[in-house]
Amino acid sequence: MSIILAKAAVAVGPIMNDVLPNNNDEKEKDAVKGRNFFAIIRIILLGLLVGAMILWAVNWGRSAFLYVHETDARVMADLVPISSQASGVVTGLFFDEGARISAGQILAKIDDRVTQLKLAKKKAQRQTQLAELERSEAEHIMVKTQLDSRIEGARSRLAEAKVSKEIFFHEFSFLQKEMKRIQKLIKKGAVSRSRFDRSQADFFKAQQQLVKSNAIIKTAESSLKEVIADQSELIVKVAELDKLRAQLIEIDAEIAIQEEELNNFIIKADIDGVVGRRLIKKGEFVSKGQRLLVMHDPNKIWIETNIRETEINRIAAGGRVRIEVDAFPDRKFVGKVMLIGNAATSQFALLPKLNEAGTFTKITQRIRVRIDVEQEQEALKPGMMVEVFIDPKD
Repeated sequence: MSIILAKAAVAVGPIMNDVLPNNNDEKEKDAVKGRNFFAIIRIILLGLLVGAMILWAVNWGRSAFLYVHETDARVMADLVPISSQASGVVTGLFFDEGARISAGQILAKIDDRVTQLKLAKKKAQRQTQLAELERSEAEHIMVKTQLDSRIEGARSRLAEAKVSKEIFFHEFSFLQKEMKRIQKLIKKGAVSRSRFDRSQADFFKAQQQLVKSNAIIKTAESSLKEVIADQSELIVKVAELDKLRAQLIEIDAEIAIQEEELNNFIIKADIDGVVGRRLIKKGEFVSKGQRLLVMHDPNKIWIETNIRETEINRIAAGGRVRIEVDAFPDRKFVGKVMLIGNAATSQFALLPKLNEAGTFTKITQRIRVRIDVEQEQEALKPGMMVEVFIDPKD
């Protein structure tokens, strides 16, 4: 500042000499008056220049003392890319750049005819498989019913034969004892020979019936074994049913997958927000995973700036921030410090500088600071450059 004032004094000296003309030289009065006028103009302009410089210096010093000022600050937002989950031709677009979108709103449709045909074919296959399963289940029920009836009949006949044998056995035992008793009586002459013959005939008849009942039991047991052996046919039917059911479950799973794939041909918004950029047009072929558009929530924006390490100790989380935007010179935005980084930005460089040669140049590092801003009418856009004035901490 002293240098500026000295230069001003040097410039003013000759001018003041011009202001005081020589009274002895009357002929040059008119010329002197003209020079005096321009000299006064130069003095005024020089004074204005010096005053402006002084005012700038005072404001700069005041700003540096009252705020932590940074011009390298940018509006940020979570940019959400919406990508295609399927490949195909875009058949419909239902948004424009800058449009306000609600979560779940349909944004685009992709041609799904091939998947629709595959799904229809798979559903027809399911109907065929279901009919085969129902037919096999009906056969299984019929075979099982018949087999259960045969088993029940065989068991009933076997039980009946055993009961008959028991009856015949008791009758045989009784007649055997009776015949022996009559034999003793006939020796004593207590009964006639004809009585003995009848008793003997009844005994032989009971004996034959007992033998016959044993044969019937063996036949019934053999029949029951055969019927039980026929259960293998039922086991085969059960295996067929299990296979058909498993195939039907597999088909249902494939149908569910294809129906889910159909949902991928309808592109929906993941968040509430605005479309920042559209990357496709109708009729264009897109691949799975290709970005279709980019969205962001205008109500969830913030400002990021990198503060010099020499001033980072002057601010604290929660500090008030005044924000100026070139796009809105007449509007003031207010925010607050939400996050102060824990490391210099240079630590996150892709290619950090290594001092292997032993040379060293001290460079002031910067710390990332996040500022939450109170958005009004969605005026601030991601990527805008702003200036921030952070109140120093107490």
